[in-house]
Amino acid sequence: MKIFIALFKKEDLNRKIIKLFGNQLKEFKNVFPNYSEESKNIDKGIVYFKGKANNPLNCYIVDIRKIDLNEDQIIIEFDPTIELDEDSEKINKRLYRFAIEREWVNKKTGFFPIICITDDNSFDNIRKGTSSRTKSYNNLSRVEENKKNSDWISTCNMYEPLEELSKNIEV
Repeated sequence: MKIFIALFKKEDLNRKIIKLFGNQLKEFKNVFPNYSEESKNIDKGIVYFKGKANNPLNCYIVDIRKIDLNEDQIIIEFDPTIELDEDSEKINKRLYRFAIEREWVNKKTGFFPIICITDDNSFDNIRKGTSSRTKSYNNLSRVEENKKNSDWISTCNMYEPLEELSKNIEV
């Protein structure tokens, strides 16, 4: 298992620790109900930075040193090992697409947890940008098939609600 950790300041990387509590912990537990078991197998991850001003900042591969879990908080200690030649905006967008597919995105806020646990395969796909391409090709194939059959309703249903089409990252 691997982990994605979102930080909001570059200085937070130097602290080599993230604490999750309050509403962020609640949201995390809703999305990852088996986090206690899954966290036992996490050895590496990626730290990326949230916020428009942080989009150009590079991401980092991190070794996970320790994960402390209790009812009130999660504390993750990590060591940055490699600065990737990949900016935070790209990783954030890829992870967001993946989060949409997995229904991790909170429908009210539009956000997903700042800590996300994935299997090794998904981690590599997000890091390399290959997971969204597969889905895009599948959607394109479906649209082409619907076009041949003049089935416009099925194409529209793929992207509902249509009022929010401009916000849909898959389009």
